Amino acid sequence: MQENINILQQIIKNHFNIFQSTTIEKTLLSLEESFKQNNIVSTKIIAAILYDFTLNIYQSDPASAIKVLEKSISYDETNVSSLLLLGIILDQFGEHQRASNIMLQVVSSPSSIPRQRVQASNLLVRYGHAQKAHEVSKEAYYQLHDRLAYIEAVLYIAMHVADWDFVDELTSEISNAYARGEFARVNESPRTNLLWCANEEYNINVAANWVKNSFAAANNFPKPEVEALEGRKIRVGYLSSDFREHPTAKLINGLLKNHDKNKFELTMYCSGWDDGSLMRKTIESHFDTMHSVTNLSDQEASELIRSHKIDVLVELNGPTRANRMGVLVYKPAPVLINYLGWPGGIGADLVDYIVADYHTIPDSSLAKYQDHIIRIQDSYQINDFLDRKNLTTLSRSEVNLPPDVLVLGMFNSINKVSNDVWSAWMQIMHNVPNSVLWLLSPGEVAFRHILEKTIQAGIAQERIIIAPRLDEQSHLKRLGLCDLILDPWPYCGHTSTTDALFAGVPVITMDGSNFSGRVSASLLKAASLDMLVCKDVGEYIEKAINMLQDSEKVLLLKKSIQESVLRSDVFNAKSKTQQLEQAYYAALERASKKLPLLHLNLHKDKSQKPLLSLITVCRNRLHHLKQTLPKMCAQSNAEVIVVDDGCEQGTATWVRGNYPQVRVVEVTSTVQFSLPRARNFGANAAQGNFLLFIDADIILEDDLGKWAAQNCKENNYYEVGEPRSLSAFGTVMIHRNDFFDVGCYDEAFVGWGGEDTDLYASLQNNRVNKLSFPSVFVNAIEHSDEERQFEESQDINKVKLQQHKIHSMYIRIKNDLMALSRQSLALPYRKELMQKIINEIKKEDKPATIEISFAPQGAYKLNKTILYTMD
Repeated sequence: MQENINILQQIIKNHFNIFQSTTIEKTLLSLEESFKQNNIVSTKIIAAILYDFTLNIYQSDPASAIKVLEKSISYDETNVSSLLLLGIILDQFGEHQRASNIMLQVVSSPSSIPRQRVQASNLLVRYGHAQKAHEVSKEAYYQLHDRLAYIEAVLYIAMHVADWDFVDELTSEISNAYARGEFARVNESPRTNLLWCANEEYNINVAANWVKNSFAAANNFPKPEVEALEGRKIRVGYLSSDFREHPTAKLINGLLKNHDKNKFELTMYCSGWDDGSLMRKTIESHFDTMHSVTNLSDQEASELIRSHKIDVLVELNGPTRANRMGVLVYKPAPVLINYLGWPGGIGADLVDYIVADYHTIPDSSLAKYQDHIIRIQDSYQINDFLDRKNLTTLSRSEVNLPPDVLVLGMFNSINKVSNDVWSAWMQIMHNVPNSVLWLLSPGEVAFRHILEKTIQAGIAQERIIIAPRLDEQSHLKRLGLCDLILDPWPYCGHTSTTDALFAGVPVITMDGSNFSGRVSASLLKAASLDMLVCKDVGEYIEKAINMLQDSEKVLLLKKSIQESVLRSDVFNAKSKTQQLEQAYYAALERASKKLPLLHLNLHKDKSQKPLLSLITVCRNRLHHLKQTLPKMCAQSNAEVIVVDDGCEQGTATWVRGNYPQVRVVEVTSTVQFSLPRARNFGANAAQGNFLLFIDADIILEDDLGKWAAQNCKENNYYEVGEPRSLSAFGTVMIHRNDFFDVGCYDEAFVGWGGEDTDLYASLQNNRVNKLSFPSVFVNAIEHSDEERQFEESQDINKVKLQQHKIHSMYIRIKNDLMALSRQSLALPYRKELMQKIINEIKKEDKPATIEISFAPQGAYKLNKTILYTMD
């Protein structure tokens, strides 16, 4: 028996060596000759030998592997191992229908074992057989002897069909294994890991383990030498399976079209297929030469790339399903970079660099990565939106949306959603009863599971509306109907977030703790929409509720995004291209000098982005604004934003006619004057790193913008120095991050006064330092109290005293309640508190004490009565 095994092993070994120097057709003929010479006549044994031979070549030469597997199946049509592997490889080549038929055969075969049924189901779920895949894989999982070895494939299916309770069970098992250090035993794919795991160190370990198990050691092949750079173009190759109608192609087109063709020569290496689409033709038009490596082995593809003397090879897949990262093992170019298709590390042995930005991989995370990192300014994610035709938003009736509701959108794949995420969204909908959730079609099986969870949360299932999958142009046309996009976690939106911003829709996100979870925050910050980035789930829920409870705020934010975001760095593909070109050159120059790899930090010219945003609110003060606005517009490094807060003097029209460079935000007048609300609207529209809040009656006497450029830093706020006019108390400069981190101005304040004192206290409580700028920069226009926006007009001195008492008491009680609950208070509860204090202080008997028994609903429940004494 052992002798027979030795013979079979020797046949496989001999023919693997033969295969290295000849074609697969000749190798197969030689194999069949060996079967005859060794009197091997059993078709099942021959099929098994051919399958075993394929295991030596399928990763490095998938095209040849297909031919061997087809020959194996011709000898034994019931060989499940050969069928399974053939289906997996055909999927990579885009032959999905054939792969689907094979996988159905595998799960139905009485010869298949549990792990094979799991692996086959993992593909079937993507081919429209979700119910069968889910049932088969779940049953097979509990039959496995080593569940951890195949748990990742089962998890992928459970995520796809939104079986979130099962997902929790599986991820708990995996988490426990990782805590024991059993990364190799689980062998999870990096892609699936990112969908549920926010632990950056686990993500990196999973990717490193996957590289180790998937590819041969990467250090055995020397890189080609760098040719002299002077006097020639740099030769850049792009390797991907996605040069077709695919999100990666739509993004990378922005890089390819903006390359400086006088300095760079571009070569396409396609490891996928030509789908005949317009996208494919557009991509091809940017390359100097194109080559298909689909039917080449990894080594053959590498040799082809070497023969073209490519300087920098950019791999665009990363560890995704259809990658050909095995080509990188053979070191085909002096510089190897992974970009765009994969949001994370992949192991320094396989590539030289990965591309990120300063937010997706902050300084605090650098030490965790095995890779060397190229970091570019603002968002690393390039795109190609600006040349799209202007989109006309569809009507709600055209997409079957109700006319008078707030539309919350979610257009990510359902595998990014979990029990925790859905629970948060249900809390938002519970607090915003006139809202619906517009959900990208998750498939019939997933939708059934989702409706079960929706009903459990007490939300009517009619409030979940399915959006069918459409082509990109049609999808972008409907996106503008959303009022707010809800971003999932821990794997947030990437292309979907960019789509929403292009359509002028705000996206609320939770800043993540790993690369893939920080991308939306990176995009929003690059668009100066920091206020939509939340630090935790509680803030995410609270901010969404507060925003949606003010429909005017939603409309103004959408308008602001539509006016400004296309000018932001998010859509500046040219700037990103220039930074990447700098990185290519820097990496290549180091390689030419044989210098060690290091992190490369790129910087772009930020002269076009204002340092300072001057925000002034005008409510029936146009006569003052006409005197002060010229000095505001004269500031260097600054933009000016005028908020027309229901001004009856035609402020917006006058400013647009006389100062077209000034941005105007129009706010519908409210019964009660709310300067905090108006200022927050202005901050939402601002592009600058620092925000200067300045009243319409403040004259800037000198170039404060120049002073700010030289002196202002984050984690400080700057009041007017002494001596100063009382009217200048609210003139303050704050870094936008510090302002949004404390929740902006408190919109519970109404009438005149109090909001500045409250903001300064909040900043100091958040460890933002109080500093000052020289008082010579500001001068106030003197005017009477009658011009101030009081809640009431009679007996102004009495009103001023009352409001001072109200605001002082409010700040004191609010801070006490926040200390007791150990969290911020949502705006509806702050407004409730303010109104209670107003009612108490305005009582005719002027009580000496105020008793606050404050027990709002939800997360802020306090069973405590507090007695406050009046001053």
